[in-house]
Amino acid sequence: MATFLDVVTAAFREIGVQDAVDPLPPEMAEQGRMILSRILDSWNADVEPVYADRFSTFTITPSLSPHTIGPSGATWTIDQRPVEIRAASVIVDGVRIALHMRDGDWWQSEPLPGLTSTYPTDLYFNPTYPNGSVYLWPVPTTAYQVQLQTWGVLTSTIALADTFAFPQGYLDALTQTLKEELVSIPTYSSSASVEIFEKARKARARIFGARRPDRRISVADGVWAGPGFFDWRTGVMRSAR
Repeated sequence: MATFLDVVTAAFREIGVQDAVDPLPPEMAEQGRMILSRILDSWNADVEPVYADRFSTFTITPSLSPHTIGPSGATWTIDQRPVEIRAASVIVDGVRIALHMRDGDWWQSEPLPGLTSTYPTDLYFNPTYPNGSVYLWPVPTTAYQVQLQTWGVLTSTIALADTFAFPQGYLDALTQTLKEELVSIPTYSSSASVEIFEKARKARARIFGARRPDRRISVADGVWAGPGFFDWRTGVMRSAR
């Protein structure tokens, strides 16, 4: 299994500033590690590099608003604060009931934010830092469980000796992106080439495309679509006249 040191060493060798025999000098290895960490941290701000959703179940603290989620003494402890909560459900008698996902405008316009009920129907997530703030509405008075669907976060706190543990395609994408970042530094800019930037672009596209949201097209009932239209009253596609 490759380590992050292997990734850094390969990047320096492939841009031609490190020979294939001598070990990488410690200062160069640390420079590469810091850039890799920055790359991973920036990727965490977008959904496309994240290779899986994360499903986590937590217990509601009755009458508490907001609940916090994150690594720093939060109501719900998780290794890193979610970038986004994509979906959520409250579990009542073993049945998952989907919550309506709301935004800040909805929360601001809610006239009774402190309204209470046995269990919530809506959720607004404010990505405060280091812990996010989860507003359940109405404020639940019973300790039901909630299941949250969040982006899985890529590990950005890395050590050179750590094993590189990512799915297929990420080894090349990170190596090529690190090369791209290195040749953008004046010290190594003489190694820059169109090929390096093109390889990095293609390697990222390969993994980012796997998570790119579907682009779905819909039309209103009765609107012409191709050679006909769908009649919602009968469930039949009718021919164009």
